[in-house]
Amino acid sequence: QRNYYIADMKLQYGDSTSYFYFNKWDQHWGPGVNSLTITNKIPSFFHFGFMWELHQNIRFEYFHGKLKSGIIDTSIKYYDEVSRPFDIVRNIVAHRLEWQPRKWIIFSGSELVTYANRSIELAYLLPFVPFFPIQEYLGEIDNVIMSGDIQFLPNNNIRMYGVLLIDEWSPPYTFDKDNRNWFGWQAGFEKQNFLLPNSFLRFEYTWTDHRIYRHRFQVNDYYSYGTPVGFWAGPHAEELYIDYNFTFRNNHINIMVSNAIRGVLSDSLLIDQYNRPDEEKPIYERFSEGTERKQVILLSIHRNIIDNISLNLSYTYVDWKNSGSSFNTNRSELLIEDGNKLIKHSVGFGLRYHY
Repeated sequence: QRNYYIADMKLQYGDSTSYFYFNKWDQHWGPGVNSLTITNKIPSFFHFGFMWELHQNIRFEYFHGKLKSGIIDTSIKYYDEVSRPFDIVRNIVAHRLEWQPRKWIIFSGSELVTYANRSIELAYLLPFVPFFPIQEYLGEIDNVIMSGDIQFLPNNNIRMYGVLLIDEWSPPYTFDKDNRNWFGWQAGFEKQNFLLPNSFLRFEYTWTDHRIYRHRFQVNDYYSYGTPVGFWAGPHAEELYIDYNFTFRNNHINIMVSNAIRGVLSDSLLIDQYNRPDEEKPIYERFSEGTERKQVILLSIHRNIIDNISLNLSYTYVDWKNSGSSFNTNRSELLIEDGNKLIKHSVGFGLRYHY
């Protein structure tokens, strides 16, 4: 338990490679620091599942969990007098297969579904059956997301990776300009011992279409507590992320730069994406209705004073344009307004005792 209002638990049974788990914890799927598929930046959520090493180079993971929809269930009237509303149930089920045929390459594929208005859908408890045909069998009312990633490791010091995410894929329109290609993609590069020994450099670029993560039925949005379960900036966004870590005279130094941009999300865009292809309507131009931009630069220094006492100093610079934009967490809607520009300087100091 971290504080009075937040309590998490992780319970695992098995060995280091194959185990069952029953958690209120976070998840992170994908090779990137800012994952497109499942990120550990959202509040922890309840889920149960298993990890199974099918072969020495093949691993499979499955879990079923519950997200926080933030949509009030008006059918429950028992607690009206004390203003304790209940949310409509929003569930998530996911499975992931990872295959490393050679030491220098890793292939992975993930499939996820968000569904609502029932506690547990028994058909989704079949971990090895593809979810795409199951949701069609159930009436095609749920939200299916697929992603694939590849990691290339030419030597011990370099890793390159790429991720492609597809939300509600429609094969007949895949290569049309006026399409239903709801994609997000990510590319990254990491190198150890760059310029200095024991250093680490990482570049990562993420791009998301304005149509991913949201659904025709609001209860199936890929959000929890108003936060995207995947990429932290959500749909209609881009980010260039760079960090560099090195050691200098017993000081562990970290430099991080994030340059992110995000466009509007509105009801009209959501309606339009389900009416495509449509030759009579113009195709929406990315970022055409304004943008929200956020640049962050972080410098931190960590030093061990003695064996069990460490000191940490940090400085953060934030340049945030249109910081007054309105985001509706219930409808996953962002309205860009002519507004504020925020410049912020923050200094941090920490002293930690290890016992």
